[in-house]
Amino acid sequence: MNDHYWIQSGSDQKGPYTLSQLQSMWRGGSITADTLYFQEGLEGWEPISLIAETLDPPKPVLSSTPAYQAPAVPQQINSAQPPKNPGVAAVLSFFVPGLGQIYNGQIGIGLVLCILTFALYFTIILGLVLHLHLVYDAYQTATKINTGKA
Repeated sequence: MNDHYWIQSGSDQKGPYTLSQLQSMWRGGSITADTLYFQEGLEGWEPISLIAETLDPPKPVLSSTPAYQAPAVPQQINSAQPPKNPGVAAVLSFFVPGLGQIYNGQIGIGLVLCILTFALYFTIILGLVLHLHLVYDAYQTATKINTGKA
């Protein structure tokens, strides 16, 4: 077999890649054990987990003494913003469209959406749909802020 590999991601087939390129992709997480690969000499696509040892060979053990392991650092919540209560954000947005977004720190978008919602209430249905979406969005944004994903 030669040193040329192809990978399949969804319906896309990419390659050829060298073994060192595959190793970098494996270590970087852009390919996983579920990724399929093909190499000349194979009859078809195979899971790349079959060559996982080649992609990331085990490190040699230098000592039989266990290495010091530092205690795990607790995950920090986004310290730039204080925690938000998703229920409060949803209730605020329910009573005044956009107020939940303002509570979450999204002042500009909250004001724009407040004005837009009241303007769309002239069409009744569109205003109501946007209003309900704002309640949901305020709740989701507060949850993301609390988990550090916002």
